This record gives sequence, structure tokens and C-alpha cells, in this order.
Amino acid sequence: MLDDDSRTALQNARVLFVCEGSCERVVIETLLAADKLIIDEGAAIRDTITDRPTTNCRAAKTIQDVFLGLDYEQPVAIVRILDSRKEQFHLSYPYNETVPVFNCYTRPEIEMLAIIKEDELGKYNRRAKNKAKPSEFCKKTLGMGRIKNEAFLQNYWSDADELCRCLLEYRRIHKPEQKDELTIADLLK
Repeated sequence: MLDDDSRTALQNARVLFVCEGSCERVVIETLLAADKLIIDEGAAIRDTITDRPTTNCRAAKTIQDVFLGLDYEQPVAIVRILDSRKEQFHLSYPYNETVPVFNCYTRPEIEMLAIIKEDELGKYNRRAKNKAKPSEFCKKTLGMGRIKNEAFLQNYWSDADELCRCLLEYRRIHKPEQKDELTIADLLK
């Protein structure tokens, strides 16, 4: 859960959204466009190549070189949307002391949101004994062969209210590994 100090820091900062894949980007961009996050779309730092309010650049060194050397006239924060706790991300001095990094986890995969939307969580959990990844379950069982395709995802997640419902349900059923583990739902208004 996002504490009050972290919430205030994000609301008063320019925010760089670092997204692991296309689904994460679509989810964040849908929420930003619909004004569903505690961060305004205008406060999102735009990717200099794509002009999108998210980036898929995940290397700390590249993020420092491309995004953090600019003058934003406000504090900067980084929000990373990813599914693995194992991914290393270390900013070097002085950024490691001035730029807070928030990690929102979508374990085991963000495709869990589609399983929730399709009301197939019970079926997925029964089949989880065979270790099916959510994306594979979506492809094979739900017939969503394009679950990683950005155009498909933009259409699939076009209803921001439905997306919010799925994010809140994910947070309700998700068992965090650590007490302070964040999910995307923690960024909702």
C-alpha cells in the first residue's frame, strides 16, 4: 500500500513510468488518459522517441542518460511496472539520493487482469497446479492469441472503469511477498 508521504511525493513530481511490456504500457496509458491515477498525465515524463507518457527503457544507466539529466523544474520520481522482483535497478549518484523509485508488481504476470476480467480466476487457479503462465492460459483457454499485441490490448482495455475494477480485484486477491509491495491499484485515485 502506498503511504501518505509516497503518495504526496508522486503527486508533486514529474513521473517517469517504466513499463516492462506492451500490456503494462497500455494499462498505464489508459489510466492516465482517463485521469484515473493520482498522477496527472501532464506530469508524466514523455518518452523522447515515441512521445508516449511511458517508456519501455528499463536499464538504469540509459534512464539516467536519456531522462534524468534534464531540468524538469520539479522533483522527479520513477514508477516501474514489472512482474519480477529479481530485476536489478540501481541509479548511480546523485540520482540514487534524489529520485525515488516505486516498483508496482504484477506477479505472476499482468495478464492476470484479463483472467479477472473474463471471470475465469477459478478455472485458472484449478489449472495453476500445472504451472500455466497467465499469458499461456489466456492464449490457450480463453482464446486470446493476441494477448501480447498492443493494438489488441488497446481495444481490450479501452474501458478505464472496467480496468480499474480488475486492478482493484487483483489487489484484493493478490498475496504480496512483502508488506509494502505495491500494485498498480495503489496508484489509483
